[in-house]
Amino acid sequence: MPMVFTISFASAAILCVVMYLMMKVMIDRSAYNISLIKVFGYKKKEVKKLFPFMISNVTCGLNIKAPILFFVIAYLIIIGLYFIINTILVRRLNKFTPAEVLKNRE
Repeated sequence: MPMVFTISFASAAILCVVMYLMMKVMIDRSAYNISLIKVFGYKKKEVKKLFPFMISNVTCGLNIKAPILFFVIAYLIIIGLYFIINTILVRRLNKFTPAEVLKNRE
């Protein structure tokens, strides 16, 4: 049983790191465009609606047999991690000022 707990915590840590890095790359690639959208007057709420569309084309699936409660808990944990990481990364995005964005325009 200790090995199961160790593997579970290690896999959860790897999930957090990979999710953070993937979202960071996506946001870094689109930071300039998102900042321009903010310069043109869109509100934070409208900009936040863009993130689900950025990952909507990801498809994956596994054939695993386990109790449904396991999947519900895993889903809730992953969604919670997504929102925590998203909040951290959006704070970085909010640090860009419109003047800085317009100055760095190519």
